[in-house]
Amino acid sequence: MNHNKKKLSKKNIILIVISCILIPVIAYCSYISYLLFWRKTPTFVSSNNDTTGSEQLGLPTPEESGIDNIVLFGVDSRTPNDYGRTDSIIIATIDKNSKAIKLTSVMRDLYVKIGSTNSMSRINSAYAMGGPELALETLNNNFGLDLKYYALIDFKAFQEVVDKL
Repeated sequence: MNHNKKKLSKKNIILIVISCILIPVIAYCSYISYLLFWRKTPTFVSSNNDTTGSEQLGLPTPEESGIDNIVLFGVDSRTPNDYGRTDSIIIATIDKNSKAIKLTSVMRDLYVKIGSTNSMSRINSAYAMGGPELALETLNNNFGLDLKYYALIDFKAFQEVVDKL
């Protein structure tokens, strides 16, 4: 019996070897995962609002490349004098060269700086505070865009568009 205590069983030896291999592998994978997914990378934002990113890079502007961007605001105003909040904000990109339309939805609950003020709020409140002009300014300032055109769509107009499609 004393002989068994001195000798480790094969099972215990295998567990020790596997542990010695797995612990460093798990630690390495955790470190790589941290580097790739969890560590915050710096975001570089230009303080020069006079130019868009494409101009800074020497890329053609949307007008030069045959691309138009139109912001579609889905509104829920109850009365004619009330702007209301936007239910949806969609940027429609129309590429005249390839004759394609791409739709990019902006989450209405994004917490952003409203217009050129220091006020922070949800992006859909920009429309309620200052109409489509303030909403465009908010989109442009927060995302480095140069949006100029917009269309307002209420639920009745949305139904008509769906019927036409």
